[in-house]
Amino acid sequence: KKKKKKMISAQIENAFMVMWMFFTGTSTVLKLFGFGVIEAGLVRRKNAKSVMIKTLFGLASSGLAFWLFGYAFAFGCSGSDCDGFIGSNYFALSGLEGSTSPFKRSSVGYAAFFERFAVTNICFGIVSGALTERTKPQCYVIVSFFLSAFIFPVVVHWVWGGGWLEDRGVLDFAGGGVVHLLSGCAAMVGAFVIGPRKGRFIGNIFSVQTNPFEVQSPAFNTLGMMVLWTGWYGFNAVHTNIVTQIETVQLVAVNTSLAPSMSVLTSIVLDLLASNGKNISAERVMSAARIGLTSITASCAFVEPYISIVIGFIAAFIYFGTSRLLKQLKIDDPVDAVPCHLFGGLWGMIAVGLFAKDNHIQLASPGYLLSHEGYYGVVYGGNGLLLGWQIVAVLTILAWTTVLSGFMFLICKKLNLGRVDEETEVYGLHAEGEHDVVKGVNTHTKFEEQREIMLRQQQEFKRVAEKQKRAEEEQKKIIQQLTYNNPANGGQVVFTPTQSPKAEQ
Repeated sequence: KKKKKKMISAQIENAFMVMWMFFTGTSTVLKLFGFGVIEAGLVRRKNAKSVMIKTLFGLASSGLAFWLFGYAFAFGCSGSDCDGFIGSNYFALSGLEGSTSPFKRSSVGYAAFFERFAVTNICFGIVSGALTERTKPQCYVIVSFFLSAFIFPVVVHWVWGGGWLEDRGVLDFAGGGVVHLLSGCAAMVGAFVIGPRKGRFIGNIFSVQTNPFEVQSPAFNTLGMMVLWTGWYGFNAVHTNIVTQIETVQLVAVNTSLAPSMSVLTSIVLDLLASNGKNISAERVMSAARIGLTSITASCAFVEPYISIVIGFIAAFIYFGTSRLLKQLKIDDPVDAVPCHLFGGLWGMIAVGLFAKDNHIQLASPGYLLSHEGYYGVVYGGNGLLLGWQIVAVLTILAWTTVLSGFMFLICKKLNLGRVDEETEVYGLHAEGEHDVVKGVNTHTKFEEQREIMLRQQQEFKRVAEKQKRAEEEQKKIIQQLTYNNPANGGQVVFTPTQSPKAEQ
């Protein structure tokens, strides 16, 4: 009877786990849909259709690549059989049925693949957003396949699959480094290699004028962000066991709510301060919510709720600074994927080493502290080794992703598979391959008209920028003429109507 009860109990636990994993995996796919809607809202109308199509075939290509190679490279080992660099079993899921899940320790192998399949697609969604409005479909297919078959799975193995970083105590609960840091880095490399959209920037590096393209739908951006936030709850809970870790599940939900909330409010205040109380940018507020979610992902199960507010607060400042830096470097990222995911993921990984609390680590990763004594946040008296290895993990992921994704994008560029031609970019990617005749209209003539309009807009933007620059220089000259250094006031610059008759004017 005891054996029968134990067997029934195990079956019930497995049933609960399969349902929970289906929920978290489905929520993660919903997150990908949110990325697609955000992107459709932030691009120009002529490219909106291509964004949604690209999201769908990216999901398909990534999923097949992960099924064929990715899952094996990530989790194809167990116990002492694990290689520190890469897995070697379960290619095309061969032998996976009934195996032990890498996280839940239950016989739910196929369900574990479904969860990882969903997470893998997030990587492509992030990378493709930074390349939108000027990249060929062939490049998207190559990127999604190679990213999901090799670049991402190897890092998964290092941190989650028994690899060398996991052995050394690196903590990344839901993918702040493994998913977001990696994807953001690949997005930045891709945006740099593919180049900016036509007419986006004028001027040299660090003296750049940005042409603000009109977005298709701020409402889509807002709707997509709400969908994304909803899906993030399941994404951050992917590594929890609903049967044995109910306290951790609750903590994850609370922290996933508080960090982006604080980022949003901080972003609003920063916008008001920057515009003297006149303007709040909806796009920046949505991006602030995203970096808040990204920055809490690695530590969502390890930190106190009030710490998640601190993490979200700092994340908003990181977003504002890095978003402006990228523009000055002439790296064109239409959806702010790099500031939100690369820098948000980086900050989130460091935050683990600063703020992770030992009792939360013990609940989320039972047995971890037995083999890694003192590995918790330095703020709470940790020995600093966790922080050190978190930094090593960040640098390793950045180096690995930069080299391999750079190779991948350079190959696409060399084979002329990277960027669409000028006509397609000006007319719109949704019509690629349909340029000859659309509804009886000669699209070549329409292209010339569109090109003329775009050139006039660029010339007007350049003229206004030059006029503004001349006005600023003239203003400086006038101020210099109307001022002098007054030794009585400690060398301060003061206006002197008596010595400068123009001052009163």
